[in-house]
Order: sequence, then C-alpha cells, then structure tokens
Amino acid sequence: MVVGLVLVALMATAFMSTQWQGSGVQASEDLEPADTCRPLQETCRWQTRGGEAAAEMTALDGGELSLRVTLPDAPDNLMVLLTGDSMYMGEYPLKFEKTDDAGRYRVSFAPPYCSASGDDMVWRVTLSAGREPLGMPFRLIFESTK
Repeated sequence: MVVGLVLVALMATAFMSTQWQGSGVQASEDLEPADTCRPLQETCRWQTRGGEAAAEMTALDGGELSLRVTLPDAPDNLMVLLTGDSMYMGEYPLKFEKTDDAGRYRVSFAPPYCSASGDDMVWRVTLSAGREPLGMPFRLIFESTK
C-alpha cells in the first residue's frame, strides 16, 4: 500500500511538473531577484499566448506614477496589485482603465509613503485577473520617486 501511495504521489508530481513547464510562465514568487524588470526605467516586454505584452511607467507631478500595460487577450477584470517588495506594507489593488487602443490599459497612482525606508522603498507590481495573479516571466519592481 505504501508503494502504491508513493507511485501515485510521483505520478501526480510528474503531471503537475509537465503542466507547469508547459505554461511557459513562472509564478513571480518563485523567481530569483535577478529576474526583475524595472518599468520606471525601461519598457518591460514578454511573450504571451496572444502576442507581445509590455509594461512601462512614467513619473507624474506630485509623486504620482502612471503605469501603462499592453496585454493581448487581457481578462475583463485586469487589475494591479501593489505590494512592498523590500518590506511588507499591505496590498493595494488598483483597477486599470481601458484605453481606446485594443489591449492597452493604464492606471495612475501615488505609492504609499513608507516612514521606515522613505524613498528607498521598493514596490512590486503584480498584474492580476481580479485577485488571481497572472503568470509573469519576471518581477516588476520600482522605487518611489517622491
């Protein structure tokens, strides 16, 4: 019986491994720190089943930021989840505004101020369908620019 359970566990692990590898996308929590892109400094690009996706940020007046995303075949409930990367400060969901261009979205926001780290706070941007994170090949991070 123990041998049978071990075989079932091994088969389930192999199946899950092939399913995960077949998606071609890694969960951002499993990535190494080197697997990052900084949309405030560069345009982050990756491939999806629907085509090329991109994310970029620009600084606006008053410490606000604008995040623009191109995501072919995006879910209707596309959102951003803003979390601290260098320190946990809660989760801040932001709803994208759809632009007139197909597959293009934007959101403007002011990242919360961290009294412990100030402008050195590193934030992570996670794209999600509602509360379910979308798979990304890298972490999207930025530092506050106040």
